[in-house]
Amino acid sequence: MLDGEFCSGVIDRALIQERSAMIIDFKTDRVDDESIEGATAHHQPQLALYRRVLSLLTNLPEKAITCNLVFTRPARVMET
Repeated sequence: MLDGEFCSGVIDRALIQERSAMIIDFKTDRVDDESIEGATAHHQPQLALYRRVLSLLTNLPEKAITCNLVFTRPARVMET
């Protein structure tokens, strides 16, 4: 439960260190140089939720948690 709402999701990978963490989420969207920014923006709310939840679970500040989208096609990483 988060803000009175049931939330469900799976973080593909979380690398947690003493003072920081990184969330890695794999995406199979077929993107190219023209559409990758839009796809990244589309997935931003999901990553923001993951960041918030991981912050609550680890007591790390949200600003200490980075998020990366790994688009399997064309094998690009986008930091959000």
